[in-house]
Parts: sequence; C-alpha cells; structure tokens
Amino acid sequence: MTFYWPTIEGFFAMKLSSKEDVEDLSIATFSKAFDKIETFDERYTFGTWLITISKNIHIDKTRKKNASIYSRTTSVIEDQVNKIIDGSPTPEDILISEQNLAELLRYIKILKPLSITERFHHYLAISFNSVAIHYNVVL
Repeated sequence: MTFYWPTIEGFFAMKLSSKEDVEDLSIATFSKAFDKIETFDERYTFGTWLITISKNIHIDKTRKKNASIYSRTTSVIEDQVNKIIDGSPTPEDILISEQNLAELLRYIKILKPLSITERFHHYLAISFNSVAIHYNVVL
C-alpha cells in the first residue's frame, strides 16, 4: 500500500483541488481494491488496476456532483417558472368583469333619468366638462 499510495494520491491531486478529497478518495480506492481483491487479473500490474479503480471512483464522484448540481438547478428553475405571474385575465375574471359592468349599467338606469353628461361621467369616469364639450351639451 505504501508503495502505491503516492501514485494514487498524485492521480487525485491532479484532478481535485481539495486535499481532504484527495485523501478521502485515495482511501476509498484502497478500500475498494482490498474488498475486490479476488477480481484482480494478474495479466495486468497491480498499479494499473489501482489507477483504474481510482478513475472509476473519480468518475462516480463527478457524476454525483453534477447530478446534485442539476437537481438543485432544475428545482430552482421550476420554482422560478411557477412564480411567474400571468397578468392576463382568466375566463372567470372576464365573466365577473362583464357581470359587474352589467350591474353598474343597471344601477345607472335605475337612477332618476340623468342627463347624457352625467351618464358618461359615471360610466366612463371622465369629467363633466369633457363630456359636455364632446357632445356640445351645456352644463
């Protein structure tokens, strides 16, 4: 183990910036190698086999990290999409607006007969003077 430790540690040091990660993955490499020692093929050197295990461990770590980033990014994007407010009225909003407008017009008709100026003033919410000028009506 002491013979191969610098090689494995050097491999991870080239790939990773954290010394703790380098040490953790080096230990994981030897742990996995000792657990799977019966699968070692003597046609290859032991060092090559350890480097292969190291590569696989590094790939697994990278995939887990990328999957975690993708998962967090995806959920953030979905949250942002769900928070987008749709300003267009729904069919219910349109129906309610039409009902309110109809009710308003009914109340205007119920009132004592108003002059055309007063009706437009209430209905369109414009000034009496503007209505009078538009229809050439004297106030």
